[in-house]
Amino acid sequence: MSPLTTWLELVTSLPEVEGVSMMDLLHYPPRLRQLLQQLLRQRRVTAVTLSQLLELPEQETAQLLSILIYKGYLQSAGKDASGHTLYRVRLQQVHGRNLSNLPD
Repeated sequence: MSPLTTWLELVTSLPEVEGVSMMDLLHYPPRLRQLLQQLLRQRRVTAVTLSQLLELPEQETAQLLSILIYKGYLQSAGKDASGHTLYRVRLQQVHGRNLSNLPD
C-alpha cells in the first residue's frame, strides 16, 4: 500500500470536528497524533514543509491538507514571506468556566 493510500484511508475515516483539543490527541491513531504534535511544535508550516514531514509529493500533500481542513483538524494561517500558505492545527475553542459557582 502506498504512503498516500495509507494517509487517505486514515484522514477520510476521521469524523468532522470543530478543532482539536489536547485530550483528543491521546485518542487519535499514532500517525495522526505524531503529525499533529509535530505541527503544534512548529506552530505554522507550509505545504512544502508538510510534504517533507510526510515524505509525500506536494500534490499528494495538498489532497491531505484539503481533507484535514474540511474535517476541522487544520486551518490556513496566512502566508509566509514567499507567499506560500501557512497551515496550523485548528485548536478547539475552550469555553470559560463559571468560577462564581465554586464553593468558598
